[in-house]
Amino acid sequence: MTRKKKDPLTPEEIKKEKETLSSLAISAFKDLVNSIQTEIKPYLATEGEQVLGNEVSVNRASILKFHQALTTKNDAYEALLEVSHKQTEEIVKLKADNKKLKEDNKQFKLGYKDLCLGYDNLKKLIHEISVRQGNHIERSDNNFLRIDKFLKRLGL
Repeated sequence: MTRKKKDPLTPEEIKKEKETLSSLAISAFKDLVNSIQTEIKPYLATEGEQVLGNEVSVNRASILKFHQALTTKNDAYEALLEVSHKQTEEIVKLKADNKKLKEDNKQFKLGYKDLCLGYDNLKKLIHEISVRQGNHIERSDNNFLRIDKFLKRLGL
């Protein structure tokens, strides 16, 4: 059965991966110790100096690994600070934008309230005009009927 890339690792696979990484790290450390020993071996004459040279090689390799780890951690910390600073600037900008949007929203609400009031007044005016127009039409119709009756009485 083939594993998909996105499947999570089982606990056995995680343990095996950690063991592999540990063995690789140990192997790399041993290579570093051997490299340092090779550098200082020509300067060691006696067996006691060679034993001390082995200790110096291990200690120097440890110091180099610690330095490498600290450098990596420091780089990661500085990158994190930079990202954090950018995110802080973005948050400040978003807060300012949010404040502006709240103010705009407040203005829109006030404008909408005024618009609704104006619309209500317009509806009242149209109703009043319609009532007056209806009354005018009724009066005009009555006037035309009276004129028509008067003309019929006159025989015209």
